Amino acid sequence: MLWLFSTGLFLIIALVPVKASAQGKVLFQWTESFQVALSYDLPVSKILDSEPEFRDMRLEETIGKDTRSIPFQILKNGHIELCWIARGPVNQGETRQYRLMACSKTVAEPGMGVGILRTDSDYLFVQRGKPVLAYHFSIHPAPAGQSKWYARSGFIHPLYAPSGQVLTWIQPPDHYHHYGIWDPWTRVTWKEHTTDFWNLKEHQGTVRYQDLISMRSGPVCGEIIVRQNHIAFDPQDPENGPEQKVLDETWRIRVWNVRGGFLIDFESILKPAIDEPVSLDVYRYGGGIGYRATKEWTGNNSEVITSEGKTWDNGDATRAKWCRVYGTVNGVTNGVLFLSDQRNYDFPQHMRIWPKKLVGAISYQYFEFCPTREKALVLKPGDQLDQRYRIWVSKGTMTMDEMEAMWEGYNLRQQAEGRE
Repeated sequence: MLWLFSTGLFLIIALVPVKASAQGKVLFQWTESFQVALSYDLPVSKILDSEPEFRDMRLEETIGKDTRSIPFQILKNGHIELCWIARGPVNQGETRQYRLMACSKTVAEPGMGVGILRTDSDYLFVQRGKPVLAYHFSIHPAPAGQSKWYARSGFIHPLYAPSGQVLTWIQPPDHYHHYGIWDPWTRVTWKEHTTDFWNLKEHQGTVRYQDLISMRSGPVCGEIIVRQNHIAFDPQDPENGPEQKVLDETWRIRVWNVRGGFLIDFESILKPAIDEPVSLDVYRYGGGIGYRATKEWTGNNSEVITSEGKTWDNGDATRAKWCRVYGTVNGVTNGVLFLSDQRNYDFPQHMRIWPKKLVGAISYQYFEFCPTREKALVLKPGDQLDQRYRIWVSKGTMTMDEMEAMWEGYNLRQQAEGRE
């Protein structure tokens, strides 16, 4: 028997291996009780002690007197992870029972999950036939007529809205080194060297995709795990001198098959690639997760709201649990809500939010969670920095209560799953 603990959101009573049932062999059964009301779909994962020995299985969910089979996936990432979607809305105090059972044949709805297409340049996530985002593993060339050092790989673009609008921008003319959603570090000190991996034109360093660790698709989620490197160039001869890998980074990108929008979990695991300490130095931006919004969102049609009630006018350099950037184009409002995991370094983290009219007379949207805006972090050999964020892409407006509930659902669910 695997007992899990209760949280403010869920009470997981037990995950119990069971040998037999009149309806077939029951592999596990458990109960979950929702302690707060939820109006949205919530991804749920559970770590199993062992992998079920059956190929064909079904997951039954019972709400009151109604029992139905629901989609599920089993993922192997060093542990056995059972995943499904708790469909909303959910009433406070509502209890649901679950049973994972062996059956004669696993039935899946074709085209109704999350798939991943590999192209010549990227991994494209598609949910129920709609593109969600692309992760670029190929080196994107520098803009015509600009320094070749602007070329790089290892970033997310495009990020789509459910309506099809592209919500990211790469290589904008004001900052050619901006790449949709990305996270290079601006000041990194190692072996008495300080390298800027963010401002590519400085010729000091870059971020480069290395390889694919795993890729999975299914009815509940699609996921890639990739490895990329922070590469420092020779200060004396950046073009021809020897390169030095300073940081190993692993990205996990998971897209959940929820309704009403696109839900993405992003995780970065950073480790020193040298046998000496590496310092992630204090700076006002870098690391965490950075977002350069579509050029169609300007000071005339877009806004920012944070968990502390800050806006585009006063949010920069403040701390927050979550932040939503949103804009209206052709009468349609779309938004990107960034939720920070409360286990992240220096949580609640500072933010970098561009002031209005930073670039000429036009205000563009740039947002970032900045882990080292106030204090540096030294990683010794064997240490790692794990940064986790959830991204909710949706149409229309959201209330403060709705966004706070999404943050609570994300963080309390992580606790219930025993994540480390």
